[in-house]
Amino acid sequence: MATRGGKREGAGRKSKADELTLIESMDAILVPEKFWAAVALNAVEGDGASQKLWASYRFGMPKQAVELTGANGGPVVITGMKIT
Repeated sequence: MATRGGKREGAGRKSKADELTLIESMDAILVPEKFWAAVALNAVEGDGASQKLWASYRFGMPKQAVELTGANGGPVVITGMKIT
């Protein structure tokens, strides 16, 4: 069994050190300021994906409603619980 959980080798969340190594590698290729400048430029020019990315980081994602229904749109039936 893997040390991070799960049956498969390498399963589970990677360590913080692995995450930081990846971030450092990405920053060596493109510094975040240049990335956001490019996203901003594309957003101003009307690129929808860039506008959505910018807005989601600037304002946060909007609340998403989740509706749970049972079979054929009826109520959810919960079975196998003991209420005491």
